[in-house]
Amino acid sequence: MEVLEAFTQSKDPARPNEDAYVVLERHAAVIDGATDKSGKRYEWRGETASSGRFAALVVADALVALETTCRAPTSVEAMTFIGRRLDEAVLEQQPDIGVHQRPACSLVVYSAPRREVWSVGDCSWAFRGVQHRAGKKIDDITASLRAAVTEAHLADGWAVEELARQDPGREAIHGLLDHQGVFANRVHDLGYGSVNGLPVPEQYVVATALAGTGTLVLTSDGYPAILESREASDRNLFELVRDDPLCIGPLLGPKAASPGASVYDDRTWLSLHV
Repeated sequence: MEVLEAFTQSKDPARPNEDAYVVLERHAAVIDGATDKSGKRYEWRGETASSGRFAALVVADALVALETTCRAPTSVEAMTFIGRRLDEAVLEQQPDIGVHQRPACSLVVYSAPRREVWSVGDCSWAFRGVQHRAGKKIDDITASLRAAVTEAHLADGWAVEELARQDPGREAIHGLLDHQGVFANRVHDLGYGSVNGLPVPEQYVVATALAGTGTLVLTSDGYPAILESREASDRNLFELVRDDPLCIGPLLGPKAASPGASVYDDRTWLSLHV
């Protein structure tokens, strides 16, 4: 595989990036650390990190270790290896942590030996222009509830800027956001796949074989669409945030963009010729 472009950026220059990417000899990946809600902090390689950044850093290191351990693991073998590494790192620092508080991330990996894309969670990817996007039902519920609360405040005369700053809709869903991790890796109507150190049911590990050669793009969910280039995808993102800064329309989601911000989330783009 040939790296065409690699880019990652925090949504706020004052905050550490909870996204990461890894390019190795046989594997390449984009990792999207779940936004921290617990307030817990972790130590990793001399850095004090939020749970989302900690998960991303540990998983990045686990991918490096995977390359030296197994030449061509299957998707399930790889996710099992990575999950065990994260579980060990979490329990070493938080032995009594609750399931819903576990550091977690979404992950999309390209395996060169197998010519497959593996995905757990809501990262996205595109091959030869065909997009593959993931989502989860629990996010649809929280985003819709937040939108309803926000719309009610708009109707009550609140200014867009004030709503973006205070985001009462997010406050309304805080309890569900804080506990939705109980559905991670659970076979349930609200269940979803997550790299959080616990076993990921095989149904949540999506492996897709690639046919032919072409451009493969891996992204975190900070990109609402994967277009023909990163520049075009960024322009599309900026336009959507400009038109929907509260993220209650086309960008329907669990939080608004910060006042004056051009994005609502960390974003990562990794394009490869495979």
